[in-house]
Amino acid sequence: MSLALNITLETYPASSYGWLLAVGDQSWESYTTGGYGNCSLLNPVTKHRISLPSLNGLSFVRLISRGWCIRDAVITSHPILNQDDCVVMAIFCRQRYGYKSRLIFCKPGHDDSWCVVQHEIRHYTNIIFCNGLFYALDRLKRAVDIFDIGLTPDMEQIILPESCNQGYMMSNYIIESYGEVLLVHIARDHRDYAKDYKLQIFKLEQSRKKWSQMKSLGDRTIFSSDINSITVSASNHPMLKRNC
Repeated sequence: MSLALNITLETYPASSYGWLLAVGDQSWESYTTGGYGNCSLLNPVTKHRISLPSLNGLSFVRLISRGWCIRDAVITSHPILNQDDCVVMAIFCRQRYGYKSRLIFCKPGHDDSWCVVQHEIRHYTNIIFCNGLFYALDRLKRAVDIFDIGLTPDMEQIILPESCNQGYMMSNYIIESYGEVLLVHIARDHRDYAKDYKLQIFKLEQSRKKWSQMKSLGDRTIFSSDINSITVSASNHPMLKRNC
């Protein structure tokens, strides 16, 4: 008697507009022959897939399975309804938590390979897309890099507030929230695990490139983690607590 096991070896580091960014392959045979570098956009409801360029084509990577992974990624628009405008931007790193990372991007259905935004080694941990610009958080430099991948992919850098560099076991996250860029800072003041976490939230004044601390989230509720962070309207979800 033969036993068939349906084991998926894919990972899903990003989701948006009802689509998942799928990295890897669904079969062990393909995985062992370089299938880990396969990429696609997957609609988990319809099972429809849109192929993306393989990560194995990146010139600075010798073998994808040896420590390289996509740490975080963002999909800018619906890949079918807005195919001409859709871009997938990803943090491609040597270790799981953002060491030796580079930003890469592609346009589904248009590009045969991933493009590298800049070749300098960085320490990005998460990335968002807001109002036509990409924002990537650099953990080591304590700053947010801003990119426009138009004809001139120049970069601007905004330093995090000083208080975001303080605290024990601290984490910083950037979140796109209804057209605004939010920065969430979570830390402990002491090494006592019984102590409460310290939470600060800042909003980026995009025209002035300055951070301002928020006293209230209003109707919004934030879900934040190392994998993904989102905000939702509490008024549209009665079971959620607003300003939380």
